[in-house]
Amino acid sequence: MQQFTTTVNPSNNTALRPSFQPTSWDPVSEPEAWPSLFHSYDETITAPPLKFAIKDLLQEDGITFVGGPAGHGKTLVMLNMVKVLLEGG
Repeated sequence: MQQFTTTVNPSNNTALRPSFQPTSWDPVSEPEAWPSLFHSYDETITAPPLKFAIKDLLQEDGITFVGGPAGHGKTLVMLNMVKVLLEGG
């Protein structure tokens, strides 16, 4: 199993590039340890509010997936999202 991490530039504290790092959990030898992969109820309740780059659509610290059948407007949706981000709307 692998975990997504980001390398940080120590001089200005900015992200350099994402990378995958192996996690310490082995599902075969430690099947009862799977809850440690998820946030607890308390962590979920006390989490900071979500930040959106595009209100209620595109999270700043998240992954967005745009999917659908061919010819149904995925590219148009993505181009509109880019336009909104570039224009600051």
